[in-house]
Amino acid sequence: MQKFGIKKLPNPESWKDVVTEKNWKKGRSAYLTAHHWGSKNKIPKFITKVINDSKIDSLMGLKGQFCIVEKPTFLDTYKAPSFTDVFVYAINKNEDKVLLGVEAKVDESFGSVVKNWVNVKGERKPSRINRLEFLCEKLQLSATQTFDIRYQLLHRFAALIIESEKENSSTNILLIHSFGDNERKNLDDFKRFLTLFNVKEFGVNKIFGPILNINGRDFYTGWINQKTSQQHNKAN
Repeated sequence: MQKFGIKKLPNPESWKDVVTEKNWKKGRSAYLTAHHWGSKNKIPKFITKVINDSKIDSLMGLKGQFCIVEKPTFLDTYKAPSFTDVFVYAINKNEDKVLLGVEAKVDESFGSVVKNWVNVKGERKPSRINRLEFLCEKLQLSATQTFDIRYQLLHRFAALIIESEKENSSTNILLIHSFGDNERKNLDDFKRFLTLFNVKEFGVNKIFGPILNINGRDFYTGWINQKTSQQHNKAN
């Protein structure tokens, strides 16, 4: 039986135990995320600016209430939950609930494409087929639509949907927070993912959507990039 615990993380260095020693390397996504999201008790200025620039009314006046690092969300079973890098519980200017699921990247991939992920030793694994069907139901997609999509993008978005169901949050954002100058491959994978939701125009450092509405709950997304030259200022 796996065991998890939650403790207060007062500063970036305290994130090390949560993200594990293996992932705690200067210049990599876990380390950079801790120093951008963990240095102050609010949503980073750079992120807030992009959100405010969207002019989306339900995102205005956003205030983070608390966040959970490596937030586990159970999917179709209690095995292999989806761990969101930073999961933020916030309120907007009207004090409506807003959830932000943040996935951080330097040049780490979004995992295998689905058509490869479902196969183990040349055969489709039933448990993975079941999970894919579950994810597709949450995302309102067919399995065949997802075969060329990176698996991590599917389960991370599904995790946000599941948490939104629990919290009854009217506004929700899947944010990709990328660091550095080597984002092209991941960006192409993300754009391919967005075609599933008929997104035709896309821009970096923009929030767009809603790309999905489920029972009155809106889901937005955005790709936010901080170049190497911007990373010296941890508050941004």
